[in-house]
Amino acid sequence: MHKWITGMAAGAAAVLLLAASARSPAGEGGRGGGATASPEGWTREERALRFIGKDLYGHIDGGAELFYEFGFRDLRVERFRRGEAELVLETYRMEGPEAALGIYLGACGGGAPIGPFAERSTGGKYQIAALQGDLFVQVNNHSGDESLLPAMAALAESAVEGTPAGNAGSLLDALPAENRVPGSERLVRGPYSLQAIYTLGDGDILRLAGRVFGVAADYLGGPDSAWTLVRIEYPAAAEALDAFAGLSRDLDPYLEPIRQDADRLLFRDYRGEYGEAHVADRTLEIALRLGEPPK
Repeated sequence: MHKWITGMAAGAAAVLLLAASARSPAGEGGRGGGATASPEGWTREERALRFIGKDLYGHIDGGAELFYEFGFRDLRVERFRRGEAELVLETYRMEGPEAALGIYLGACGGGAPIGPFAERSTGGKYQIAALQGDLFVQVNNHSGDESLLPAMAALAESAVEGTPAGNAGSLLDALPAENRVPGSERLVRGPYSLQAIYTLGDGDILRLAGRVFGVAADYLGGPDSAWTLVRIEYPAAAEALDAFAGLSRDLDPYLEPIRQDADRLLFRDYRGEYGEAHVADRTLEIALRLGEPPK
């Protein structure tokens, strides 16, 4: 079942440098969608399982909605054995690089990088994740045996081989760089990805409709404080204004409106922190978890 990455074990990066020697000859895996190359000494336990469309609910115990919101296409699950050891490879194909990046950042945006076999990769002895183009890959090692790290990396490398890198990371260029907390970057595309950051109201309150991507990140506000910025650029100014109007009208009841103008909304949450939404042309920006109201 799907699990989010919890961090990288100490010394794992050095171990993963051995991954290349764990690979069997190339040519079995890659973009074509066929079987992934087995690491040396490992065998594929059974035929690969494939999940398409709504089938994903049968594999993920909670969290499938996030994949559908970003744009899920299909999933291939393969199991590999060497004696009593088992590794499970999950290869998710999303509708595009932006969708895959959204899932990757939500799973392991703050993890320690490993590689360099993929566009982005991170993980540790229990799980490795990799991003390449429209693919999001996870290798699960439920035993936590650190000696299996080279084989885990080899599987991830084989799964993404032949897939062109995407340019989805350029979406994050819309976020200011100054004081940004590294690894806090996220993408939003609807209510599920937004709620992982902050609850502004019920449903698709920002009118993203699974088609508009927003970006978010945390920023240092002082030595011991941080605030969050959500920035969305809509296809047209009318859509941005409509989203702002809907947010102002349907703001979560736990959020108290303080001041509202034609293009700006100030509110306070139950912790006494402040938020501010501002719309300008096609862009809606929302600052959250502010210690003081903006001047």
